[in-house]
Amino acid sequence: MKLPPFSEFAKSFNFEKMGYDIQCFSPPALKNSSSLFTQEQYTFMCETMMTMNLAMLQQYHQWLAEQLAL
Repeated sequence: MKLPPFSEFAKSFNFEKMGYDIQCFSPPALKNSSSLFTQEQYTFMCETMMTMNLAMLQQYHQWLAEQLAL
């Protein structure tokens, strides 16, 4: 079985939808500014986390493609 290229998935990845989903699943303490983080810092952390997750998924895709090619 041959996997489609990761770039196909990456092109379809919707950061705005992901941000919306994170907001929906976040507990109230994370949705509002606090003494720990401003809303801008929280948004930045979420965007950073999404980017890191996408990079991890790309590595997993590469590993999975290699396993299926054996």
